[in-house]
Amino acid sequence: MAKNKRKLKKPSILEEESKENQKTEDPIREESVKPIENLNRKDAINNQNLTEPPMPEMQEGPQASPLFTIKQYLNKKKEEWSAQEKKYYQDHTPCTREEFLTLLGAVASLMSKHSSFTTISVGEEATPDDIRQYLQTRFRVTDKNSFLRSVRVQLMDGAQSEYLQFLKLWNKTGTIKEEDMDEDSREVFAECQSFAEQFYPVIQEDGFYAWDLGETVERVRLAFSCGLIEESLADAILEDVGNRAIAGFKSWTNYAISYVCGGAYFMFRANDRNEEEGMRMLEQLMEKVPLLFSDSDLGYWAKYPWIYQQTLKSASVIELLPEEEKKQYEQALALYQQGQVSEDVNETIAFYEKAVEAMPASLQGDTEAVGEIIKALGKVYLNQQNYVQGLIQFTQQMRCHSAQNTEYALAALHAGICAYELGSEKDALHYFELAHSVSGNKIFHHQEEKYKLLWENSQKGQSEEQMQEKKSTQKRK
Repeated sequence: MAKNKRKLKKPSILEEESKENQKTEDPIREESVKPIENLNRKDAINNQNLTEPPMPEMQEGPQASPLFTIKQYLNKKKEEWSAQEKKYYQDHTPCTREEFLTLLGAVASLMSKHSSFTTISVGEEATPDDIRQYLQTRFRVTDKNSFLRSVRVQLMDGAQSEYLQFLKLWNKTGTIKEEDMDEDSREVFAECQSFAEQFYPVIQEDGFYAWDLGETVERVRLAFSCGLIEESLADAILEDVGNRAIAGFKSWTNYAISYVCGGAYFMFRANDRNEEEGMRMLEQLMEKVPLLFSDSDLGYWAKYPWIYQQTLKSASVIELLPEEEKKQYEQALALYQQGQVSEDVNETIAFYEKAVEAMPASLQGDTEAVGEIIKALGKVYLNQQNYVQGLIQFTQQMRCHSAQNTEYALAALHAGICAYELGSEKDALHYFELAHSVSGNKIFHHQEEKYKLLWENSQKGQSEEQMQEKKSTQKRK
């Protein structure tokens, strides 16, 4: 690697912003940041053998006006795509679980010209042998083990993992030991951070995560279509990706912006930090993504909601409802979807509450129809640290589910967290015990350490009490 530090070029997708416009725009962070650790490792991206097709020049884009910046251009697209989503709120296409999960990889489907967008199989345009050859050439995937390793690298060490390192510095929540990095590593970090920083004002904490998720979906579909993995494994990985997506994004629009920025960073990184290649990738993606928000047959991300209908109620049961109740259900579902994509917290809460009220009487106490909305409402309160309202919602959610249901366990866990934050360890342990009785210790897997410690210490204390009681009993005998 060259020792002399090169200057980053202005992205080719943009012309220089005018001085007058610079005065009105909030500048990207100007303070210098120090490099962080963990960049001495060989990046997984550089281990992939990439052969990309020629990328066409963008016909319409930010370079059409010298007053555009990356921030302005992407925010303009966000507004356009969000308007398309809102246009279909009341007249959406019902979305099944499989459709939602596979549509997370819709951009890759467009770029690969798959005949199917909404099934696990990608279609029949390529033979299984062709797909296997592609997986081997592009990702070094030859069998199930190498496939699983590839997916793990994408989700754990992909573009998002590097963005999170930058984010710690921008938010001033992380530091590094500069002495642990050599000169080359510092140069790599500085160039990667500088390229990523131009997207920060738009994507913020969302980062490049959608790129990693979408690429994983594409790889799963390809591996399944050529017989490399069985359907049960493909379904399990897609379910995990779907849960990550729903937890990380509020709309197709936010997901799409994260995806195109992540794709640009990936191509920049994979081509020895070539900024022009990164911008060419952005241009290519910006040709494809608008199709998914269009009124055409390809407008899946506009017409399909950012949730799938089966999370509320199976379609077969809905069909049995009287016509009037079907309309009430559809109205409640539309309100719920509006709450999902709203950027305003108070507006989100209002939509969720209206959705519960709008449910037909026959579904008011139903586990699938109401429980999902109540859970979403509870999580909003939990994120806002409104633990009183959170506790109310999660205990209400528990009543919607069977005591052996995983959703019951999650509701109990969240209720315990709220109780703990309200200062009642006794109540918290009560709810943790209910959660543990259904799902075991894995229920605490993604929670903060203090909740795990509270539970583990309580169990340790119980074990010690049992030992003492056993000794006392033996003495008395």
